[in-house]
Formats: sequence, C-alpha cells, structure tokens
Amino acid sequence: MFPLLSTASALTMLFTVPVFSASPIKSRPSLQLTHNIQPDRAKDWGQRVSETSFGSYVIGNPDAPVKLLEYLSLTCPHCAELTRESLQPLMHHYISKGLVSLEIRHAVRDAFDATATLLVRCGDRQHYIDRVEQIFNNQNRWMDSAIEFSQKQAKVRDNISYEAFFQKAATDTGLIEMMKPVGLTSDQSLLCLKDPVALDLLKRQSVEIIEKSKIPGTPYLLLNGRPITDSRTKPDWAIIDSKIKAALQKKN
Repeated sequence: MFPLLSTASALTMLFTVPVFSASPIKSRPSLQLTHNIQPDRAKDWGQRVSETSFGSYVIGNPDAPVKLLEYLSLTCPHCAELTRESLQPLMHHYISKGLVSLEIRHAVRDAFDATATLLVRCGDRQHYIDRVEQIFNNQNRWMDSAIEFSQKQAKVRDNISYEAFFQKAATDTGLIEMMKPVGLTSDQSLLCLKDPVALDLLKRQSVEIIEKSKIPGTPYLLLNGRPITDSRTKPDWAIIDSKIKAALQKKN
C-alpha cells in the first residue's frame, strides 16, 4: 500500500506554482441518482457512469446491493497492479449485472498524478474507466518518462504556471497520445489540463481525502462502508471477490 502525504506536502507537490489555500468540499450539482432499482441482468450496468456530490464517478448501478469504494492514485504501482488484476472480472461478473457499483476517489499524490487525473476525468464520463485502465496499463512507460521530465525541469529551474506544467508534462510523458484511443483529442486534453474548475475540484477532493477520510494509503477499498482489508494486508482480486460474494449472500 502506498502511504499518503500530509496535506501540506501533498498540496506543495501538487501545485508548485502557485501554492493554493484549500477549502472544504461543498455540494455541487450532480446527476440525479434513481433509487430502488433492482439489478437487471438484461442491462449492462457497466455503461452507466454517475457523478456524486463529492465529484467522484460511480460505475454501475447506483443502487446496487454491494457498493465498492476505491481510493487510488494513478502514480501508485500497487493500484496499477490491482486494477490490471481485478477490473475486468469485477466489471464482467458483478458491475455489468447491476450487483456491484464501483466509486473511485483520486487520492492525488503529486503533480504527475494530478496531470493524469485531470485527463481521465476529461470529456465524456462514459470513457472514464477506460482512461483509468489505459493509464494503469501503461504506467511503467509513462512514469519512466515522468522521471526524465522531472530531471530536465530541475535543471531549468524556471517558474512555471500549473497549467503550463500539466500541459508540458502530459505532452512529454506521452499521456496526450495515450488518451487518443480512449476518446480524447489532443486539443481536448490540453483544454482540460488548464480548466480551473476541474483543478479546484481536484484540489479540494485531495484535502478532503487526506484530512477527513484519513486513509492509510492506496489502494484502499471499502465495501458497503467497511474496509476490505486492514492496513497491513495488500488487497487482491481473490480477497475482493470473496468479500463481494459474502456480501451478496447476506443480501439474499
């Protein structure tokens, strides 16, 4: 499990120029979620993506009997490993059938994580989970480029706006190209990377997660409000699958 930084450290790394003050997350307009929906096996709930008042996305039936909440970081190798192992069986066996919903909250750790998060949340939310999967499937490659980019930037020592940093980082690490197969043009990506509303939401979500949720690290999963594992146990698909099966049995 990847440990999280303190609020001050995280925000300093996330928003190097300038450093922002942070305010608590307030409710914002979101999709109206329909209640009392029974799982419908004839419908592919994996195509349904809703937005919560927190600003996070929920994949699947919002009234599924089992609700899975995952805190993740797009620069976290353990998160990438878990996603590669578990996302497809989770979608096929549970989410698509309306039995489980998956809410993802981004515990952003650094500026590269912020860059990637702005991109996966950009544009049509129907492709959101495809973009997350694309980022994780190619994490080793683009993170190697991110390390090279950081070393070059350290030598330059220029003051750079966060918009310029995100755009340059996304271009030089290959993230812009990586988003093209999952529904984003270069122009769309570059616009999202300088969207002040999206950036402010990401900042406030990060503060909320670090200060109030107090998760020990990433990946961190809750099933119907309860942690799937303790902080010393690395979650994997076998554990997640067994917990889901047990929860569904209790509901029947």
